[in-house]
Amino acid sequence: MFPLGVTMENSPTNASHAVTRWSIANRVVKNHFTIAKRLVFAISLLTALGCVSTSHDHQSFVNGINGAWRNEQTGQMLYVHDRSVLFYETVLQNKELVVVRVLTSSSSGVTVRFLGLLEHWNVVLNGKDILLDRGCGAAPFKRLPSVPSELTESPFRISPSQNPVSEADAKQVADEMNRRLSVDQKLRKTSAPVEQIRDADTSNRKFLHDALEKYGWIDVRRFGPAASCTAAIFINHIGALSLESAAAPFLERDITSVPDISECYMVVLDKLRLQMGESQRFGSQICKDRRKEAVVCSLETPSLVDTRRTAVGAPPMKDYLQSYSKLLYGGRPIAIPPTDVAADFCPAQSKQ
Repeated sequence: MFPLGVTMENSPTNASHAVTRWSIANRVVKNHFTIAKRLVFAISLLTALGCVSTSHDHQSFVNGINGAWRNEQTGQMLYVHDRSVLFYETVLQNKELVVVRVLTSSSSGVTVRFLGLLEHWNVVLNGKDILLDRGCGAAPFKRLPSVPSELTESPFRISPSQNPVSEADAKQVADEMNRRLSVDQKLRKTSAPVEQIRDADTSNRKFLHDALEKYGWIDVRRFGPAASCTAAIFINHIGALSLESAAAPFLERDITSVPDISECYMVVLDKLRLQMGESQRFGSQICKDRRKEAVVCSLETPSLVDTRRTAVGAPPMKDYLQSYSKLLYGGRPIAIPPTDVAADFCPAQSKQ
């Protein structure tokens, strides 16, 4: 099995990693292709994710604030549409698009799920601006005349064809993936400057795009388990919804074929699901709660997580969390909350 340090080096301490359902694989695959096709505009993304709603429960939140907004000081941007918010902010080293799901609404604000944790938002119209308080004090956002490019992602398509690849080409791709992974891991393990990590992720994104366009998914059959696992690691680190969505059907298709690298795949799938405002299914993503204790991020039906993990050849959660804790938390226990937990008191600061 690939060491946890390789597959999970980019696991967040207050953010997360996401997925989709695959015991019902056909429906999931179609859903992910739909998402990938509709990522061009923010409104299309929210529609594709099933977030658009006219629920009266949330009208107090959306009245007057639908549209795109920017915080001039932090560069954070958001796009509000009915029950969901498309958020653009720094998550770990990279800026990512995140779907924030509005769960409940009241006169005192809204409760949302943001990257696997609950947050309470208070949003107030202030003239032409809105004041958004996520628990750290009110931050002003100015309305934008149109949806900016940062809140859109062109869809990325991975060809479903998997034509034969020469042994020489497969070796060249695998060797280059291994070289790049060594650089990636060294930067992250030595806490290199954020700019260097971002530059490496940008370079890996271009390399991976080119490889995926030329060969299709970097599968185990043609390129070997190490190269396929590395492709998943790079997608996880890059954090682009369009790339995660395009890769998801292939990860779901192959996740049971080589149990030794199932963890590489489930990390991306769990991250994608959290990034879309949902709950993860395999428990690979670790967050920090309000007390700054490590916990499993929002998890769908926790009582069934080991059943799902066993089905793809992954170790049970108890073993996984023990290994993860030894690697990153000095052996301190990592809890599996029965329900979603609240984020740090000031999440906007902790995620930068």
